[in-house]
Amino acid sequence: MHRPHANPDAMEPNDFLCDFCGQCYADDRPMVEGHKGSLVCGKCLAVAYSSVVVRNAGVVVPEHIACAMCLLNKSGDYWQSPLRAMVMGEGVDISPEPGACICRWCIEKSAAMLEKDPSSGWKRPA
Repeated sequence: MHRPHANPDAMEPNDFLCDFCGQCYADDRPMVEGHKGSLVCGKCLAVAYSSVVVRNAGVVVPEHIACAMCLLNKSGDYWQSPLRAMVMGEGVDISPEPGACICRWCIEKSAAMLEKDPSSGWKRPA
């Protein structure tokens, strides 16, 4: 997600926010972009990968819930952020209720993309 009122012609690193935790982009916090500017940071991706791919502990979401990255509702397991990041005014409000979901397919594709980028230093959890 993007910080509200960010200038699209002059985006700064703190204008790019993870849809799952609300943290902004940083050199030590690489991100993968999905459709329509959705973002997952490496930290959230590692938690999602561990849960869904490694431990097979994903959740099934109702048909009206879409993956934040691909914007589709696919059959299969998802990871749902334990927090809901909502952009409020100029800041980010993290509410204590479940937030955005990411499907297994997007978890695996995002992991492959981030792992291929040597500057990210990101590795798949075992």
